[in-house]
Amino acid sequence: MIEHVLADKSFKLSEIDIAEKDQLLEQYGLVIPVVQFGDDEQRQLGWPFDEQQFFDWLQTF
Repeated sequence: MIEHVLADKSFKLSEIDIAEKDQLLEQYGLVIPVVQFGDDEQRQLGWPFDEQQFFDWLQTF
């Protein structure tokens, strides 16, 4: 779903596996996947979200 929405955008997608990082697993364990814009933790979208919600969230940048 994310790749489909990003197909016509110039964003770079970086995937981070949190399974071996206790702090990240504790922070995000229930809302995976989480999409974050840049390094700003205030610009996050956590699960659950659908394609339209993801698209709408992207439009804010």
